[in-house]
Amino acid sequence: MHEVVDRQEIFLACSALLAYPSHPAFFSMLEKIIDMGIPELAATAKGLVGMDAMEREVHYVTLFDFQEKTALFLTAHEYGDDRERGPALLVIKEKIEQSGCFIPDAQLPDYLPLLLEWLASHDDEEIEHRVGQMAHFLLQAVDQEEIYRPLFSFLQRQCKIKEDIVSPKQENPDLEELPYPCDYASEEVFRC
Repeated sequence: MHEVVDRQEIFLACSALLAYPSHPAFFSMLEKIIDMGIPELAATAKGLVGMDAMEREVHYVTLFDFQEKTALFLTAHEYGDDRERGPALLVIKEKIEQSGCFIPDAQLPDYLPLLLEWLASHDDEEIEHRVGQMAHFLLQAVDQEEIYRPLFSFLQRQCKIKEDIVSPKQENPDLEELPYPCDYASEEVFRC
């Protein structure tokens, strides 16, 4: 076992493991994470090392981009598509920017790797609690054999969760019949 790893290194390692795997230094980061001596992080890193570059990218996209339950966006788990998600994103963005950190223009502020990187240098119990809850949701959503599972388990234990874990917001779409028939077959589109 290696020397004690501090909180900053832990959150940076978790962020690196959850970052898109095409970064040029990704493979060397995996080797450093294995050398940290944290079994759960090493297990995830070894699983990723065992894949070729294309396989890693396909696995990442399939798991995190194509499945709502395993999306890496905090407020998506908390609010779904509810209108409250926008203000929640703004609160996170303001908190990060007020701390002097920069969020890339194309990135939502609730992206888990970005939040973990931010938590590495900022002690924020509320965000850490929410990240811990998200790790719990992700852990429940993945299969037992999923290579990211040990990471989610570790992250759930590492983060300070203040109270009971609340279930993620589930969308309840209106599937009832329309009160009037719509004629989609006519030349006038959407004529009711």
